[in-house]
Amino acid sequence: MVFSHSSAFSGSRPGMLRAILLPGLLWLSMTPTAVLGQQADPQAADTLVIASFDDLLSAVATHNQDIQSARTRSERARSRIRTEGTLPDPSVALGVSPFPVHTARGEQVVQLRVEQMLPWPGKRRLQRKMAEMEAAMGREDVFRIQAQVMLEAVHSAIAVERSERLMDVTRRFRERLERFEDIAVSRYETGEGEQQHIWKLQLAVAAQDQAMKRLEEQRLVAVASLQEEVQRPVMVAHGAFADDAPPPTSVSAEDRAELKSLQAGLERARLSRELAGLADRPDWGVSATWMAMTESSIPASSDGRDALGIGIMVRVPLGRSEQHAHEEMARLQEVELEQRRNDFLASWESMWREQSVRLASIEEQIRHLDETLIPLSEAMLASSVSAYAFGRSGFLDLLDAERSAFELQQQRIELQSRQAMTQWTRLRISGQWDALSLNDESR
Repeated sequence: MVFSHSSAFSGSRPGMLRAILLPGLLWLSMTPTAVLGQQADPQAADTLVIASFDDLLSAVATHNQDIQSARTRSERARSRIRTEGTLPDPSVALGVSPFPVHTARGEQVVQLRVEQMLPWPGKRRLQRKMAEMEAAMGREDVFRIQAQVMLEAVHSAIAVERSERLMDVTRRFRERLERFEDIAVSRYETGEGEQQHIWKLQLAVAAQDQAMKRLEEQRLVAVASLQEEVQRPVMVAHGAFADDAPPPTSVSAEDRAELKSLQAGLERARLSRELAGLADRPDWGVSATWMAMTESSIPASSDGRDALGIGIMVRVPLGRSEQHAHEEMARLQEVELEQRRNDFLASWESMWREQSVRLASIEEQIRHLDETLIPLSEAMLASSVSAYAFGRSGFLDLLDAERSAFELQQQRIELQSRQAMTQWTRLRISGQWDALSLNDESR
């Protein structure tokens, strides 16, 4: 908008106020309702109000379907423990002879046979242990998925907090520019300033309005991303994620669910190899057969009394190639899991050192900003405002000083976001989320 001396500054301020308010009113009229609303309808029955990181983590653990699916798989694996390692079901056979079978005791018409197999001692125990290890692997998978989803949700929450902080400093910067505009107008009206300075200030104010729109969009996108992790409509209160990440209470790779799952897999592979080694052991069985007899006149000595037979069976595997193949497969699986375990431990050490170095560097940069750069920029800004008000310096010096202070504040917010993300990542790497379930699931 171009001002002329006769229309905008002819002895009164109404023209200037209209010039300031008109762009804002136009922006409000063109702003979509969804942007102004910012959040899901808080009155909706299924909308969750997120007011802190604790609320967020609890909502993720409760409503995320990936976590719920992993819990169902874990329960299914635990249910197998009751069925593994039990005795095989006995078999019952009933035979009816349509034509009588003549025996020395008479004519056989019905035969009932009950048979029970008894695996070699140790086989059932190994099968039950293997089922327990599979259940342990499934349980650790729940904690791994839960910790990963929670970290992704925290990243979205940090993006929300970053947008809110940038919006706050941008809003304050815009208000300062408007105050400077009053000074520029006064100097222009007294003939000490230039109209071009007013235009530059108005352009700077309009640029901050555009920046506010971008930041609002970034916040909405971050809330939508957070909602994808919670998988429920959410409403995030302003400043909900201002708290710092809690420090890890323990730091150990042994607490990580990935390592515990690998250790359970190693034990299962060892048991599988041991079970394969027992494949050549014979299985035993006992049977009882009852035969119903009727009296017959054909054999001279038939008396028609029922007969009972007791039997013992031995099932001996003859082939050895399949057994050797199973033993070799179990051995190679054990070697592979051991290699994966060593790789995880080495990667964990590297990740922890990397995040520690990164956190120390970010903290040093923030300290340098707080102790050196920001105090200098504030002193320079105060001096520039005073000098410009009394005509001792130019308008561009004032605007540069204000922009420098504003950019340093933005830089500090970016560093704080990186610091928060690094702190939460360290909490994830430490294994604290893997060692404790938010739903008190028994380990």
